[in-house]
Amino acid sequence: MLFCNTSEYGLVRFLNAAAGYDPFQIYINKQLAVNGLDNGDMSQYGRVSAKTQTVTVQGENGYVYLEKKIDVPLGQAMTVAVFNSDTGLEIMEIMDMYCNGGINTGCFRVCNLSITNRKVNVFLNGGVLTFKEVDYKEVTAFKYQKVGFYLVSVMSSNAQTENILLSSNLYIRGNASYTLYVFNWSNTMNAIRILIVEDRRNY
Repeated sequence: MLFCNTSEYGLVRFLNAAAGYDPFQIYINKQLAVNGLDNGDMSQYGRVSAKTQTVTVQGENGYVYLEKKIDVPLGQAMTVAVFNSDTGLEIMEIMDMYCNGGINTGCFRVCNLSITNRKVNVFLNGGVLTFKEVDYKEVTAFKYQKVGFYLVSVMSSNAQTENILLSSNLYIRGNASYTLYVFNWSNTMNAIRILIVEDRRNY
């Protein structure tokens, strides 16, 4: 995916966090950027000219679900997430920052895109690192965490009992940034998926 004829570009990738849809085709200024992006899929970064661009999300049958302008930042990276809203599909621009924690520390944050679980709690190793009541469409700030193995647990913050909805093992590496995305695989309560993405400054 290369949509720039200039040295002034940003990096853009796409995440399909929308439940209830067939895979998407995503266009940038009418050029196909990603084909067959299914629920839970994330594309690779592509270089895109650093200016206002038009993103089109459509079905493989050509039906256009939404068209929206985004601002591609110069020299920075961003994730454009497609997710469920109360009025259909929506996209959100998420800036991808890089961790400068050193060789012994990584960074971790949470992004909640679940329309059914609009507040979630996330714990690493039962509370060594905690994100409480992460709202729908919220992207938390990064928190630093030492290198090592962790059990990541996701709970609904409005539950009467602290039932773990999902858990996953994670190894945090030094100078790496981790984003945990919470989203739906169907539009029913607690029907959530998680995707943990590791980013390193390697370009």
